[in-house]
This record gives sequence, C-alpha cells and structure tokens, in this order.
Amino acid sequence: MLAELGIALLFNSWIVLLWPILIYPIWSRLVLKEEKMMTEVFGEEYEQYAARTGRFIPRFSNALILVFNKKGDPGKSAKQN
Repeated sequence: MLAELGIALLFNSWIVLLWPILIYPIWSRLVLKEEKMMTEVFGEEYEQYAARTGRFIPRFSNALILVFNKKGDPGKSAKQN
C-alpha cells in the first residue's frame, strides 16, 4: 500500500491512489476463500501459520522474536552443524 502511495505521488494520479481502496473488497473475498481452502487442506498447521502471520500486512513482531530466539541460543546452531 505504501508503494501505491509513492506511485500515485510520482505520477500525480488519483486513480492509482484510489485503486487499492476500490479493489480491496474483491481481494478480501478472494483471500477469505483461499484461507478456507488452505484450512481444509492443511488443517491445524495452516491455522497456526495464519495466527502468526498477517493477512495483508506482515507482522514483523513475530519475525523479530524468532530472530532473537535463534541468536540467543548458541547451542542450537552448533547442534545443526
């Protein structure tokens, strides 16, 4: 969405700025259908994945926790090698 704002400002175009707002309802319906299908196929594993990731905007807080946990456990990398 931030990229859309930059492109809209670059080209001085209201249409480019409004496009994501206009397409969002259609995109949301498609994503909800896909999430339902993914839950049917992968079950609990997909539900856990969906709980820790964002639908449209990534959740960086979870990624930071994973990075710091990996750095904080020096024995983990030694065991993997």
